[in-house]
Amino acid sequence: MKSVRPALALLLLAGATAVAGPMEERFEAANRAYEKGDFAGAEKEYRAILDYGIQAPEVYYNLGNAFFRQGRIGQAILNYERAQRLDPADPDARYNMEYCRQQVADRDAPPSHWLASAYQVWTRAAGAQGEVWLLLVFYLPGSVALGAWILARQERLRRLARFAAVVLLLLALPAGGLVILRAAFQAADASAIVLVDKVEGRSGPGDDNAALFTVHEGLKVQVRNESGGWVQVLLPNGLNGWVPASAVEKV
Repeated sequence: MKSVRPALALLLLAGATAVAGPMEERFEAANRAYEKGDFAGAEKEYRAILDYGIQAPEVYYNLGNAFFRQGRIGQAILNYERAQRLDPADPDARYNMEYCRQQVADRDAPPSHWLASAYQVWTRAAGAQGEVWLLLVFYLPGSVALGAWILARQERLRRLARFAAVVLLLLALPAGGLVILRAAFQAADASAIVLVDKVEGRSGPGDDNAALFTVHEGLKVQVRNESGGWVQVLLPNGLNGWVPASAVEKV
């Protein structure tokens, strides 16, 4: 397992605001508690930072470590997943998450569609906003070149600016497509993690319905519907059933 991280990135996120100092102290206090073996105390401090509204991958990552050290595999995986959403290229969160998943009784399935697999590779390589930066790299110079093409009076300069504008704006199109693709994937993603030791999936929302399967802590599922304190989940193997809402938590 990779260890906890310092507060540098958290301070960059908080910036020069009034909360930077207190949040830094709280983060460092959480890390000290973790290093001393007080994992419940560390968990409390990391949670307090999140409750304040600071959504940083480092906080989720460290919180995942605190849960893992307490033997709460489901909560650990949940928080590593949240860290990965904010920073898909983070190798430590991915390593720890995979380490935890080796201890889960049930197994996740890889993405079934080639587009989802390709997108997963891209996000791990490019990071949380890689396509946005890629878009800006081509779109902003392309816009400048387009303006130069319109305003230039010399024919040679106009031809050069036109060529640059066409090339750069064409290169910006795939990056724009990746921005749309990320938004679509995030909007469609309703993944959740099983947080209880085990739970039966039933044919309907209620204990009086037939049990169809049993899933265990740490499994990643997809939430399809919700009704009266129950959620319908889709398993990696294609089965679906209803479990109590308290048994899972959305990523």
